[in-house]
Amino acid sequence: MKSIYNLRDDELNSIISIDGFDDMKVTTLYSSLSSKWGPLVKIGIKNKNISIYPCKVDKDDISFEIIRIPFKDIEYYVPDGEVYHEQVISGGGSGKINVGGAIVGTVIAGAPGMVLGGQRKVNEVKSTTVEHDTRKLKLLYKKGGITETVYLHSDCYDFFIDNLPEKDHEVVMANKKNKHIKSSSDVGVKDKIKELKEMLDEGLITEEEFETKKKALLDDM
Repeated sequence: MKSIYNLRDDELNSIISIDGFDDMKVTTLYSSLSSKWGPLVKIGIKNKNISIYPCKVDKDDISFEIIRIPFKDIEYYVPDGEVYHEQVISGGGSGKINVGGAIVGTVIAGAPGMVLGGQRKVNEVKSTTVEHDTRKLKLLYKKGGITETVYLHSDCYDFFIDNLPEKDHEVVMANKKNKHIKSSSDVGVKDKIKELKEMLDEGLITEEEFETKKKALLDDM
């Protein structure tokens, strides 16, 4: 849900204070919102909502948005990107011609005249390691039935783990897997109880044996 405001910086800070987020996490926002808000935002979690505020209102455009994302609309958050290193080679090759080193039309030991190209100064070869850090935190949530994505600074991961651990991608995937396994198990139990009922109807087992075996199956679920 977006709330559009048209207030000064001090009034924005008043809203943040009233919301109870005086000591919120300040982070970098990697999304299309950055062009409007600038690179920094404040994030707070309260009353089962995540609130995202701009850090500073533009003096020339004092309208701004506060985005509140209910926990129930969050699909998951997950670290994205990586740190990698690149070797950049510079230098080498030929430099300027060293005129003093040129020998032109000189006859050596009676041999035909030779022209030797000027000696060239070779630049020093340098190798530099450049670090590229593309890490960020990807947050996916539902908005009007459509999945929206917001990218936050990677440092936000600890903040979300502390405040919203159940929406971590690994936790969400593990819960889905367990739910699927339980569902499959439930189907297996139903089939086994159905088989027991058929055996009871055919007189292969007694009513007491049927109830005992059925209870054992249900207890194992």
